[in-house]
Amino acid sequence: MIDEVRKISDEELVGQLKDGRKQAFDELVKRYYRQIYRFLVRFTGRKDLAEDLTQEIFLKVYSSIGMFDESRKFKPWLFAVAANKARDSLRSIQRAAKKVNFEPQKGNEDGLSLIDIIPSEDNEAPHIKMIKQETAEMVRASLAEMPDQLREILILAYYERMPYKTIAETLDIPLGTVKSRLHKAVVAFGRIWKDNEYSKTKQSE
Repeated sequence: MIDEVRKISDEELVGQLKDGRKQAFDELVKRYYRQIYRFLVRFTGRKDLAEDLTQEIFLKVYSSIGMFDESRKFKPWLFAVAANKARDSLRSIQRAAKKVNFEPQKGNEDGLSLIDIIPSEDNEAPHIKMIKQETAEMVRASLAEMPDQLREILILAYYERMPYKTIAETLDIPLGTVKSRLHKAVVAFGRIWKDNEYSKTKQSE
């Protein structure tokens, strides 16, 4: 059994897993499965793909944990594995000439846009919900048009609320690059948003 498992660090759990304590892996999955899944949904725009990738990532974590450097932080390493896996998967899909579906799926409860950080009330008037849904769809579409390296840093900063230092560790880039790339990402998102908003206005005329 893992004693007082909630009080020990991720890195301690990794050490226990290396020692053959499978309960430690169960705890790591409990802590991060949902986070990684949501990150991948936002990154790829597809719930089905994100589900498959999340399972693959945790299988990889389990099989390759022996190579993990315990002097590192586990969370940035895990998100780096997830980001790399997502990039590779999207490239494979593009090479196969399959269009990635970035359209929102009905019944989605995972909050896939920047505006979804703001909680909604169940008793909102229907027209308010419709406006929020339309805005969420535009945000998703705008994210989908961004280059991978800008989209991923925007997601890590605004969705995962990662500090700059943790983002730097996750993406293996200097702290200064994180700041400059995030600035570019915000500018790019704003430009794409305005273009999409203009297109939507013209279509409704």
